[in-house]
Amino acid sequence: MSMSQQLGTVAEYGLLRSVLKCCNAAESFSSSLVSSFHDNDKEAEENAKTSSRSRTGLGNLQKIYWRAKPHEAVDAVPDKNFILKHVEWVEPDYVLKENISLFGISQDGTSVSFTMTSPDTDVYSSDQGPFMYITQFKLATHLITMDINTFKGLADSLPKKNVKIIIVANTGRCGSTLLAQMFEAVKGTRVLSEPHSLLDALYLHNRKVLDDVTYGSLVNNIMKVHIACSTIKEDIKTLVFKPVFKCTPQIKLMMDG
Repeated sequence: MSMSQQLGTVAEYGLLRSVLKCCNAAESFSSSLVSSFHDNDKEAEENAKTSSRSRTGLGNLQKIYWRAKPHEAVDAVPDKNFILKHVEWVEPDYVLKENISLFGISQDGTSVSFTMTSPDTDVYSSDQGPFMYITQFKLATHLITMDINTFKGLADSLPKKNVKIIIVANTGRCGSTLLAQMFEAVKGTRVLSEPHSLLDALYLHNRKVLDDVTYGSLVNNIMKVHIACSTIKEDIKTLVFKPVFKCTPQIKLMMDG
């Protein structure tokens, strides 16, 4: 990326953040008006806020109208890097489609996001980019968000898949990306290169947001859902996970999942 492109990216991100602040201020003002007109109607006040919240037991399907971040290598989250419009509430198993993949865990650990692409786009393919989290951000047409308990329920409902799991432990800058792409050439193999949902879980644990038990459970659930989403095609018999090098301590938990 050239210097001019980088400066353009940063400027676009700054503009998006300004627009989001205006939208959030307008939403807060609207909620205040609803509250003043319905002093004794808590349900009406709560309904005014549902556009940016999840509903227990459902996923929030949202169309992406704008996205930006200061650099392609940084993380993106629904409320800071996207302008979204609610489309419909969907059942949790709606995400079990070939063109939907697990994207990330919110910074407070309360919600989970998935990206949806056009049906003919494969976010797992290195033809789209070397790392899954970058490709997901770049190619997504919609986001699906759900609260963490709904996500847990989805993971608990999934049957165990008869698929071989390979995890590429790495130190960073060691050729692991090339190795992952070599695995990709093997028939019946799909590679998940640096899915940031696992990194999000690690950060939550390191910041003491999650205790050891909750953290282990979350990593297991992330693996279950990744496996389910990435093996919709019956010809996928082997999954290769190449986590971010910081996630190497997670490998035992990942295998348990």
